[in-house]
Amino acid sequence: MTLSSSLKEMYLAGKRAGVGRLIFNPLFRFFKFYLFRLGFLDGVPGLVHILIGCQNTFFKYAKLIVLQQKE
Repeated sequence: MTLSSSLKEMYLAGKRAGVGRLIFNPLFRFFKFYLFRLGFLDGVPGLVHILIGCQNTFFKYAKLIVLQQKE
């Protein structure tokens, strides 16, 4: 598993993740960028862009959970 620099920083700083963060942070990111920051005005490219960002957020917290379980 390759670790991004932000994930390494989070892990070394003692940040914790659970199922709640795994589910709600990508949803919060979607609402924040797609609705509140008007990403929907970009049409399909805006939707694809935010979905990729949400997927990255999900994977970041999933990897953090895996790292925590290995401790």
